[in-house]
Amino acid sequence: MTSSFIGNHPLITVLLVTRNRREFVDRCLSCLCRTSQLDNILIYVWDNASEDDTSDYLATYKEHPFIIPIRSNKKSLLVTEEKFFFPR
Repeated sequence: MTSSFIGNHPLITVLLVTRNRREFVDRCLSCLCRTSQLDNILIYVWDNASEDDTSDYLATYKEHPFIIPIRSNKKSLLVTEEKFFFPR
């Protein structure tokens, strides 16, 4: 297993999977942004075909440097390499 570092800090990757839970995603992202060193974190947010305003909310992060929203158009419990890419 290899590890990645930015300066002296390890790179932290978070995968947040959600469906129709905009308020929880908002709270989670707010907490992560407040408590993390922003130069060593990547947050992937997988929207699992939400039918509420979750996908619209996540679209506001489209240009964010460390929050990466990903939208699935169908309900899926499996995240495969074809659908999701983790940088190495």
